[in-house]
Amino acid sequence: MLLLPKATTAQTYQIVENNVRLAFEGTWQEKEKQFINTIKIHFEPGEDDAIFTDVGNGVAPSKTFKVSLKGNRLVLPVFRNQNDYLEMEVKKWKLYLRTMPGQWDSNGMLIRLDIAHREQKIFIRIEK
Repeated sequence: MLLLPKATTAQTYQIVENNVRLAFEGTWQEKEKQFINTIKIHFEPGEDDAIFTDVGNGVAPSKTFKVSLKGNRLVLPVFRNQNDYLEMEVKKWKLYLRTMPGQWDSNGMLIRLDIAHREQKIFIRIEK
């Protein structure tokens, strides 16, 4: 009988986390009728957060954000006058990017995310 060591919970979590990181890292593109939208995602060594760069179609300057890994998704919380709520998930080798604008009160406090205006874009990886 061959005895194999069992993976501890921490080891299993690390394997899953590394697989999620590998699934997200790279350059992704979404093709529209008139242009191609490009984003880049990479993880810094030893960090739990990823660097998300919205290159766009190249006309405007790119924007860079730090996004958090939450389970099997990358999440960017909503910030007033900066960005919408952003959530990314990889399924079947495609990146699903979902955005929702926030609704704010007169004091600048977030009331809720506007689910009725949720948008989804599907990106295909062009390089790792």
